[in-house]
Amino acid sequence: MQFSLLLKQLSFLPERHHLKRWALGYYLVKIGFCNSIVQAETSLSYKQVRRIRADLKIKAHRRSNYGQDITSGSDLIQYSAALTIYCELRQKSNHLESVIDAYNISFKNKKDIDISGFYTACEEAYDEKLFVECVHCNVEIFTGEGLRDKLVIHRCPACKKTKWKGPSFSHKTGHISRSFEKGQQQSLF
Repeated sequence: MQFSLLLKQLSFLPERHHLKRWALGYYLVKIGFCNSIVQAETSLSYKQVRRIRADLKIKAHRRSNYGQDITSGSDLIQYSAALTIYCELRQKSNHLESVIDAYNISFKNKKDIDISGFYTACEEAYDEKLFVECVHCNVEIFTGEGLRDKLVIHRCPACKKTKWKGPSFSHKTGHISRSFEKGQQQSLF
């Protein structure tokens, strides 16, 4: 069932009605979202989300980091394209609907891409400053915090050159950019 079709069928209910929240919770669990995202989007409790998972016989998973899905340059190019689609869809509809539509358009044949990780990347990607463009081949690449340990972001995955056009990074992507004076300590929280 499509997300927009689900919302259309439940349009007679008020916006935050409990039946609408439960139906949305079942739908999000069924398509693979992690518990924390289901709780945030539906305002259901952890115990209620566990009950939904028990009803559907779907085990919970905690993975919501998109960096785990990107293992090669071609994965990074495809992920960046999907995030560009998300940014286009986000201008016309809400966040959750845009995430689901962009995921279905981009990754319908790849089931190893985690939708919770894609949701997290979309939250970061809506800020246009996270995209850089290769000067040589004009490929746009996403450079979010979840990619800080990936070597593929240091070179263009398409042409393997290192000249980027976009926001300049004086620090390793995903790391704290503020430098501290000698003897000054960085706060932990």
